[in-house]
Amino acid sequence: MFLSSLCGEKLEVHSDDVLEEELLNKNLVILSKISDPFGGSLYLLRSPSLTIPQGLVRITEDSYDWVEKLKNELFEKKVGPVWLVSQHSPTSGVVGMVNCLKREPEGERI
Repeated sequence: MFLSSLCGEKLEVHSDDVLEEELLNKNLVILSKISDPFGGSLYLLRSPSLTIPQGLVRITEDSYDWVEKLKNELFEKKVGPVWLVSQHSPTSGVVGMVNCLKREPEGERI
């Protein structure tokens, strides 16, 4: 009953093999299955997550080429989160810059 309401379709009672095949056809992943001695089964299911493209901008202290790449990632692509990475620069100020950028338009993606 519960599964029928989630899928929006009426599901008939089937054997475990038929039910598992039908679940896979509905694009559901079976994470776990527990069966009791009376023939009942409980399934833990998950629908596959969508992969979202992510941007990566490497921040360096010696040049500011990354600024244009950051603008491109935030304002032109407008898809997925953008990761700012600063390596070998302990005083780069990237944490403060991220705090300021989060207040800008599209800043919630940083």
